[in-house]
Amino acid sequence: MATGAGDRGQLKVAVLVDRPPRGGTVGRDPHALVQSRATAQAVCTALRELGHRPVLLEATGNLLGRLKALAPDLVFNLATGLGQKKQQANVVAVLEVSGIPFTGSPLESHVLALHKPLAKMVFRHWGIPTPAFQVFQDPEQPLHPGLPFPLIVKPSSEGSSVGIGPEAVVGDERALRTAVARVLAEYGQSALVEQFIPGREFTVGVLGNDPPRVLPPEEIIFPAEEVQEAGSIYGYVMKERDRVERLCPPPLSAVQREEIEEMALLSFHALGCRDYARVDIRMDRAGVPFVLEVNTMPGLQPGYSELPRLAQACGLDYTALIGCLVEEALGRFRRVGSSALFRCTDRLASGVRPVPVVFLPGAGGSEVESLVRYPACD
Repeated sequence: MATGAGDRGQLKVAVLVDRPPRGGTVGRDPHALVQSRATAQAVCTALRELGHRPVLLEATGNLLGRLKALAPDLVFNLATGLGQKKQQANVVAVLEVSGIPFTGSPLESHVLALHKPLAKMVFRHWGIPTPAFQVFQDPEQPLHPGLPFPLIVKPSSEGSSVGIGPEAVVGDERALRTAVARVLAEYGQSALVEQFIPGREFTVGVLGNDPPRVLPPEEIIFPAEEVQEAGSIYGYVMKERDRVERLCPPPLSAVQREEIEEMALLSFHALGCRDYARVDIRMDRAGVPFVLEVNTMPGLQPGYSELPRLAQACGLDYTALIGCLVEEALGRFRRVGSSALFRCTDRLASGVRPVPVVFLPGAGGSEVESLVRYPACD
């Protein structure tokens, strides 16, 4: 799938990376900078192997002017925000204004995926099962009576499992109020309170555009000793320790695997993703899968991140994966520019189960129930 310089000619590729924190601070994710540097180095090496000329460029406030001065043929976007993960979409907005081809999803996809309540509303509209939820702006806000414990509390607009630790799963009102207050105070944003789905956890990569290719699903197995300390969630502590087991392919029936893969592909389309993404899924003890979220900029660090490992499982080595992303981005801009293509097919939607009640905060703090009982794919 990868195309080298011999096919297209040498490209000047701006590898866009996060700027190191000022004053030596490490921010909410102290490992992000190390991982970002390792990823940038690996991407640059792969681009050179493909015959291109990578140029490192930091995402700063004057990014637009620096892009115009550099005039690259392509931007390989690795920047997760101008200071915060939830600003990831702002970087993409600048790239769209520049008119320069870039890798990854468009602005609207990043906005939807990073603001988890919005993504869940889109999933509901498409008939994609996702855990019932409520958005809290105040720790004393009433809990909807139809939302049963256990629940999981997380920041509504963060990535990399930031803010999700063992204390995030709550079993009673007191723990809920404490967890919501912590999110509001520490992250300065609303708290997403979700139905917690005990069971198995999977991650599924999607690669390409016309058509996108679903990579083999990977199951994340939590060792018993880690569960006692960090909880049975793939949260920040569990990722930091990197002591989970991974099974690819996982033990699934043909029907279960097909359902998970189709759900991942439908979620990719529902948010208008392009080039690549990763979909996180939980399967309950009855075997019913639920989409947790879509990562529109999954990690690309070789030897650590899921997407390179999933690509390797279907025969794409790291250089080939990077070459594929370059070609998909350039091909997409030739065809449709940077805009997203929101689409689904009757084949994908036909097997999706009706979904239960959605819980959302209404005006004046009242609750609004929205019954969504159809896969909306006309």
